[in-house]
Amino acid sequence: MADVRGLNRLDQELAFRLAECGIAAVAFVVVMFAAGALASGAGATGSAFPGRNGLIAFQTVGGIGVMKPSGRGVRLIVRIDHAEAPAWSADGSKLVFMVPKGVGGFQLAIVNADGSGERLLTNDVNDTQPSWSPDGRSIVFTDETPVATSDVAVVNVDGTGRRKLTDTPELEYLPAWSPDGSKIAYSGAQHCRDAPVGCTSELYVMNSDGSGARRLTFGNRNVYGAAWSPGGARIVFTMRDPAGGDALAVVPAAGGSVRRLTPFGTYYLPAWSPDGKRIVFQQGPPGAEDLWTMRPDGKDLRLLRPLPGAQTGPDWQPRR
Repeated sequence: MADVRGLNRLDQELAFRLAECGIAAVAFVVVMFAAGALASGAGATGSAFPGRNGLIAFQTVGGIGVMKPSGRGVRLIVRIDHAEAPAWSADGSKLVFMVPKGVGGFQLAIVNADGSGERLLTNDVNDTQPSWSPDGRSIVFTDETPVATSDVAVVNVDGTGRRKLTDTPELEYLPAWSPDGSKIAYSGAQHCRDAPVGCTSELYVMNSDGSGARRLTFGNRNVYGAAWSPGGARIVFTMRDPAGGDALAVVPAAGGSVRRLTPFGTYYLPAWSPDGKRIVFQQGPPGAEDLWTMRPDGKDLRLLRPLPGAQTGPDWQPRR
């Protein structure tokens, strides 16, 4: 049975679809604050665009917050309950994020780094987990369709030109644009087509036009929440152990051996620092998550707890 505790209604439905396909639903965690759980990966898939380390954006009670890498200087810049999955633009001037629509639905919105200029980007009810293109012209996201599937889609920042990059009977979700703009990483289940029972989602990379998809992980561990390193050479992600627990791991973007960075437990949704020297992530059970940073080798863990309660879905601002 799918474990959907803490997920919103739309993500519960998708979790059950995953379970029906033989995929462990708990792997599809879209980071969701208000419920104190993960709105799957909802937070944070994306690129660490190169630059100096700026603010860390995150989800918290009452909206989207930002803080300094030290955990100081906390302030809310989006005051919308259940706003989720903040993702910085490559120049660090804007955030794209999810805002609730209806019962359990989401649409995408954009706001300036200082909290001004907030505007809706999409008006659907199934748009989640956004990630900027490095040229700032497009947003890639998960299109959670009403039928038993989800696809990777893209839209221009003015809301025009919406189109799907994947369109298969299987699930593709949680996309992340590479820093050079040539690739998109995502979680997918195309390999489950011929053997759905017991099959789990894995990490894929495709060209930015949706062509040339190739699989990077083969461990049957329910992979999600991919984030590129600033140079684009590595991808950090969350994977779930069949026996229980989630860990952070890294794999070369060109393919190769997966290296686990943390023990299996409650480690989720990593994001690289723009200088490539730290990784920020959330750790803890639903409703009690804290933000931490560590070196890319998994050492030197440091706790950041800017506010009481849960903080999830972090993303690190690049400064030029």
